[in-house]
Amino acid sequence: MNTSNKSVTGIILAAGSGQRIGGTPKQFRSLHGKPLFLHSVEQFLKSKVCSRMILVVSQNKVAYTRRLLLMYKIEGIEIVVGGATRRQSTFAALSFLKALPGSRTDDFVMVHDAARPLITAALIRDLAKEMKRWGGAVAGVAALDIVCEAKKGFVTRVISKKDLYYGYTPQCFRFPVVWKAYVQGKINPRIDPHADSLELIQTSGSLKKIRIVMTYPNSKVTYASDFLAVEALLRK
Repeated sequence: MNTSNKSVTGIILAAGSGQRIGGTPKQFRSLHGKPLFLHSVEQFLKSKVCSRMILVVSQNKVAYTRRLLLMYKIEGIEIVVGGATRRQSTFAALSFLKALPGSRTDDFVMVHDAARPLITAALIRDLAKEMKRWGGAVAGVAALDIVCEAKKGFVTRVISKKDLYYGYTPQCFRFPVVWKAYVQGKINPRIDPHADSLELIQTSGSLKKIRIVMTYPNSKVTYASDFLAVEALLRK
């Protein structure tokens, strides 16, 4: 398949409520001198991979986000209103793309969580290359620990870390593949409502090969203490 003329859309998810931190949603808190979500936006723009960029935020943050983008002189970003979950927010961005006049549904999307601000332009370029070659790619790293399955607080199964990887974002796919997975997910009540793109695509069985692109660090900011750790890494 000739993919040289296919466009790529970058989708950055920043609609979370940040309940585990409290107060201002984490994606808008300052990290190393700028709002957390801007670290991801700037690296995607620096990579020059995407012909279109979508930033997904909550309804009550749309105007504020526009002011921040203007303040930091960032142009050409489409803002889409997200939902209560990551899955709903991703579907909102995909639906926006689907509804565009003359949209080309054979193109690619790269979905990234704004809570992972250590993303680099080089990694984005590597992921885009593998995505176009295989149809799908995901940032990840080899599992460092064993995984325990437990019920009612007791271990029921221990899973060896051999051949296991932690899957991060960006998660990158051809648009029709990820669209099909999300549409099927909406009508299948057995699918976890919090499943992300990678899980939905695996469930739909519509993509046989998804390339793991190794990355480290790619830490996620979840708790207040994570800001200190990620800040230290950014300073380096």
